[in-house]
Amino acid sequence: MIEKIKKIIPKNKIEMICLLFIGYILFVRIIYLFSKSIELGGMEFSFIYQQQFIDKHNALYLNPDNFPFYISFYPPLYPYLMKVLLAFFNIDVYTDISNALILGRLLSLTSLFFVIYFILKIISFISLNI
Repeated sequence: MIEKIKKIIPKNKIEMICLLFIGYILFVRIIYLFSKSIELGGMEFSFIYQQQFIDKHNALYLNPDNFPFYISFYPPLYPYLMKVLLAFFNIDVYTDISNALILGRLLSLTSLFFVIYFILKIISFISLNI
């Protein structure tokens, strides 16, 4: 356990600055996670529109040549997982936009932590096998 902690401790000023910067970014994202503001990252309104689109048309992708045109395309995992969570927590994506945004931010932050965890696992696996 102590060996793992020693590996995490920054060894020079650059590592310390990077660690402080990452910590600051995470701190700000966690603080603003529960904000009632509609836009924090520039794409959140698009995600709400995407959820409304799925709810209205019962599909993520429609014919791109016909109206209504869709502003962006995303892989289907995030929107459908968000749809399940919205239904589970009984959040209406048309009238309760602030809670839908908070749920989306929580999902995004949780996904980010999972991605970081798996990237670190892959890096440690590769470094052990070299």
